[in-house]
Amino acid sequence: MLPNFLVVGAAKAGTTSLYHYLKQHPEIYMSPVKEPYYFAYMDSRPNIKGPNSGWNDTVIYNRADYEALFNGAGDKKMLGECSPLYLFSSAAPTNIKNVIPNCKIIILLRQPLDRAYSHYLHWRINCYESLSFEDAIAAQEERAKNGWLWVYQYIEVSRYSRQIAEYKRLFNDKHLFIGLFETLIENPALFMKQVFSFLEINNEFTPSIEVHNKTLIPKSIALNRFYRRSRIIKAVLKPFIPKHIRASMKNYFISKNQSSKQKPQIENQLKRRLHSEFVDDVKQLQVMIKNDLSIWQY
Repeated sequence: MLPNFLVVGAAKAGTTSLYHYLKQHPEIYMSPVKEPYYFAYMDSRPNIKGPNSGWNDTVIYNRADYEALFNGAGDKKMLGECSPLYLFSSAAPTNIKNVIPNCKIIILLRQPLDRAYSHYLHWRINCYESLSFEDAIAAQEERAKNGWLWVYQYIEVSRYSRQIAEYKRLFNDKHLFIGLFETLIENPALFMKQVFSFLEINNEFTPSIEVHNKTLIPKSIALNRFYRRSRIIKAVLKPFIPKHIRASMKNYFISKNQSSKQKPQIENQLKRRLHSEFVDDVKQLQVMIKNDLSIWQY
């Protein structure tokens, strides 16, 4: 049992919301593990170093374990999963083509600098990033050499043209749906109608719309770190409280620590410099996907 469609990215471009919208459709079965990442590491345990080495224990890289994710699909017409690394990964497109050659591919893209900064903020607020945005960008190459997790490649993940070119090389256009995050946010019902049409299922179904995985500013970074990463809480509560209740408690305390403050903005000089770095890539992408990307202000 294997999926017949995949959401491959990009990260921080609405993939979590899309996953939850797809999951509501009566003809769709979504993997209960949202991000298994099987095709990025297929049959080979990842060897991530640095502050996120725990990632190595969460990736599903064994074929039997991956297939087991879809055991509950029953008679659903469309089986899918959502792993945002697949777009950036150099291995995933070929692995997908070799294993499920007729798979439908859904790709979401977001204004490149907005995506990169959103990813940075999300990582910073969740206490996995200690550097300023500018310093984190400067550290990308060194972190990659040292085997750090792919998400720290903030700028490189937003260079879409190479990534899209590989999928277009391997898959027929009728198997590719390339949508924009900005369109999803502006009119999610219409966007989902287009996605359901692409999947060749009932496009009259309207999912319940809610933004997921939104980056919020905590009142206290220290408390946020404690709630999210404290092993003390887990060690004390684990023997007495089921996992799903512990998760609800954790989410409750995290939500209570959210601030109404505006997100910090990129300093203007840095913003102009980074913006210019994406101009050529966006021009190539615009031709490649035959879509006007002026909404990104390039």
